[in-house]
Amino acid sequence: MPQYAGHGQSASGSPDMLLGLREKNDGATHLESCPAGPYQFTNGRRGEPCDTFHFWSYHSGGANFASCDGSVRFMSYGASDVLALMATKSGHEIATLED
Repeated sequence: MPQYAGHGQSASGSPDMLLGLREKNDGATHLESCPAGPYQFTNGRRGEPCDTFHFWSYHSGGANFASCDGSVRFMSYGASDVLALMATKSGHEIATLED
């Protein structure tokens, strides 16, 4: 569960302020033991430093995501590719969400 701190990796703001869908470790000293990535949307644990590189939640199997239209959907950890489609600004990709 990322927390706002405003510094991030190497003072870049990532992943503290901006968390990408395929985040990479840029070698920040406090995260040097973590693999380079890219990281995927998957389960995580509180207190695990490497889990700051990806979306995760305390819900089993996925996380809730709020959209700009005000809707909230639960996305399973298997929906990593769908999240990438939903994150583009104007790519006109079609993402099929099944409840």
